[in-house]
Amino acid sequence: MGEKTDLSVEATVWENIAWPGIVHLATQISGGPTDLTDTLRVPRELGLRSDTEEQQGDLFQRALIVDVLTDCAELLGDQAKPLIEGELDYLLNRRRGDGRGWNYFPDLPEFPPDADTLSCITIALSQAGLRADVEKYCIPALEFALDHCVGPNGVVRTWLVPDFERTADGRLPEPWTNCLWEDSGDADVFPSLLFALHLSDPDRFAGPIARGIDHLEQVQRHDGGWASPFYCGRFYAIYAGLRLLSAVRPDSPAVLSAVNLLRATQHPDGGWGRRSAGSDPQSTALALLALATVPDLLNSEDLERSARAADYLAGSRGVDRLWPAGSLYWILDEVGKPPTMTPFASSTLTAAFVVKASSAWRRIDTRPSL
Repeated sequence: MGEKTDLSVEATVWENIAWPGIVHLATQISGGPTDLTDTLRVPRELGLRSDTEEQQGDLFQRALIVDVLTDCAELLGDQAKPLIEGELDYLLNRRRGDGRGWNYFPDLPEFPPDADTLSCITIALSQAGLRADVEKYCIPALEFALDHCVGPNGVVRTWLVPDFERTADGRLPEPWTNCLWEDSGDADVFPSLLFALHLSDPDRFAGPIARGIDHLEQVQRHDGGWASPFYCGRFYAIYAGLRLLSAVRPDSPAVLSAVNLLRATQHPDGGWGRRSAGSDPQSTALALLALATVPDLLNSEDLERSARAADYLAGSRGVDRLWPAGSLYWILDEVGKPPTMTPFASSTLTAAFVVKASSAWRRIDTRPSL
């Protein structure tokens, strides 16, 4: 890649971008109100085992926060360990009792466990070095998914409902069949499960990981991206795909295709976002994270891209020094109703992605070989 050039961003610039977000994350998980919680209405007439018509879910969101806090533990110093341990204890205490992982809405037993929540918690525990907890709580759920929740395309389904509990044609049972999105193995979800398998035990799960990557390569779009039915926009799916490929199959032609898409879609203001809506901080952070997974492919033009993106992120903060909430994924409003395109948006998660991207690029820009 050549010598480090003056196009790269100094590590302190990334730290200055990250710090308001780090402070916000620490404040949010230390108690008090938070915007991390998703709320679901459960009508009593459905007869589900729910004490209230309003269910709340924050496990997936908090697992994402743990991953970020672990990533920037060096910057947090002595505060990092108690914050991370407290969040992990919370996540472990909210697991299902049947060994199938975690529910997005943990107090609604009938709600199907999902691959994304299982993946994210497995990744958080793995990155925190809690191998014993991964072995005890995550690997059995991952093995159950591989044994009983694989769709016709050979990929683990998004909803971890086993074949023997589905309808004869493979659909989800009532009341979920008409209110949850289809789950044929979605390219914005299953790469995270494969990455969790890789972190958990790459040798034990080598076969499923390889087959899953084969499928990921096959369903990549001509422009280098992937379909994203669960997540808003295209950048989370690209990040999840490149995170997996760079760790397991870095020479895949899908890698360069995805990287070239990111290179081609940066906006003149330095950010990334939807074509019709312009740049936004969350898309920009996810695009930077995706590029950071392939440091050996980066060139001087990518360093210039990162510098312009840093300027964009620094300039897109509000008066509170934080970024506006970005729409991350589509949520269910009410059990029993057809799903509507309602996005879940959280300024805390947007801050988390900005912090993680800043932490990743801080390390890239200080590599002596860059």
